[in-house]
Amino acid sequence: MEEEDLYQQRADLGIKYVTSVQEKFKINLKRYVEENPEKIPQIKLIAAHLDQLHKKKGPNATILYYKALGSEYTQFKEDFDQKIQDLLKK
Repeated sequence: MEEEDLYQQRADLGIKYVTSVQEKFKINLKRYVEENPEKIPQIKLIAAHLDQLHKKKGPNATILYYKALGSEYTQFKEDFDQKIQDLLKK
């Protein structure tokens, strides 16, 4: 029974972690859109890219993508701008 509890605790922690990463991404993205409405077409490119990433590699890849962007807004903005540039080059 203790082993099952340990696995459940790990699962709960994993869910909390994923949820926090997703929430931070949503908050940063919302702020980014508010501050850069002119970049909405490029933001849609990122959304399409994330959709494809999710379909091809699953939800873990999407979470890693979110995590790769800085969690603090300034870093997020720089990273997100770079992701846009990378996608536009393709």
